[in-house]
Amino acid sequence: MSGEFVDSNVLLYAHDSGAGPKRVRAATLLERLGDERRGLVSSQALMEFYVAATRKLPGRLDHRTAAAIVRDFGTWPAFLPGVGDILEGARLARHALSRNAHRPLRENWFEELKRLVPAR
Repeated sequence: MSGEFVDSNVLLYAHDSGAGPKRVRAATLLERLGDERRGLVSSQALMEFYVAATRKLPGRLDHRTAAAIVRDFGTWPAFLPGVGDILEGARLARHALSRNAHRPLRENWFEELKRLVPAR
């Protein structure tokens, strides 16, 4: 299954009442990915979301609300790269960097890794 990985920041923006236009964009993206059944999450993204939402957001979410959001997104397919996937992504990113030196490593690395790793 292919899809689009959702980082914890996207989850946070979608639930941050002070995020302005970023909140709207994040919520729209999550709704589209949910409707199309193309959203992927990782356990790390869900853990980071929970901690930041209950401790760091200006309008902190209560634990019950944050847990309900984690539970809802926990039904999405999991993005679970293994060590071999990470090493292959690093190799592909190095290769892409040599061709596209103007693009930052993080972008190359992550895009290559997403192409490699199927949802599980």
